[in-house]
Amino acid sequence: MKAYLKILPFYLCIGLSILAACKRNDPAPEKIADNKPSVPTLPEKNLVPTQIGTGKSKMSFSYTTNYSLSKIEYGDGTSTVLEFTPGGMPYALVHYDGEEMIAYTEYRLDNANRVIKAANYATTGNVYKKVGSYAFSYSSDLLISSILYYNGQEILTNTEERFYEKKGNLIREQNSNAAFTAGYLYDDKNGLFKNAGCAWLFVIEEPGKLFLSSLNNISSCTYPSKPANNQTFVYTYNQDQYPETISSVIAGVKLSQKVTYKAVE
Repeated sequence: MKAYLKILPFYLCIGLSILAACKRNDPAPEKIADNKPSVPTLPEKNLVPTQIGTGKSKMSFSYTTNYSLSKIEYGDGTSTVLEFTPGGMPYALVHYDGEEMIAYTEYRLDNANRVIKAANYATTGNVYKKVGSYAFSYSSDLLISSILYYNGQEILTNTEERFYEKKGNLIREQNSNAAFTAGYLYDDKNGLFKNAGCAWLFVIEEPGKLFLSSLNNISSCTYPSKPANNQTFVYTYNQDQYPETISSVIAGVKLSQKVTYKAVE
């Protein structure tokens, strides 16, 4: 009996060794394929805004066939129309109050089809009275480097120098009239007017700073000499990373607006 008990551990060790060896030689179980369909990442759409806000604060936008911004209609009944030559070059910016034309800006282009000068007129019926003008200079990368402003007698009234970040967003306007000197900050999303041609022409004469949102969206505008006029903009974004809502504070007045778009085809 003692001999049996002594031999038993020996056989147990052999048995366990054989089992372990068999286990090591068993083929690995096949992995069960994951048949869940992968969710494709949809590319972002190219969009242009068709309306911002409602009521008196509404702005509605129209475009040419190649998506140059051609008209803005405001909720108060006024509108601004950018007119083009048959070749698609801008030649006039016209302001209306209802159906009545109240102001007219005529552009002059250089041989490279860049706007280099604009003459401003106040209009009453068929009577045009020149009230001022402005002239552009461009940098080597085709960005506006300076704007010279003149009154109706062609006397220089203000000089504006423009400075840009590497991406091309305007970050500072340095004016000889300190009241107009301004600094700008932007978000990192798709700009409201990223796909809209000629929107920059509206920046000069329209009151809204949102027209600066061509690459990215303006988040703040600060006036060092007139901080009461500062502006801030906060956005929520749609799935294509364009602003869906805009919450702004302009000269202390708060406003929240929704943006609607159409796709660029």
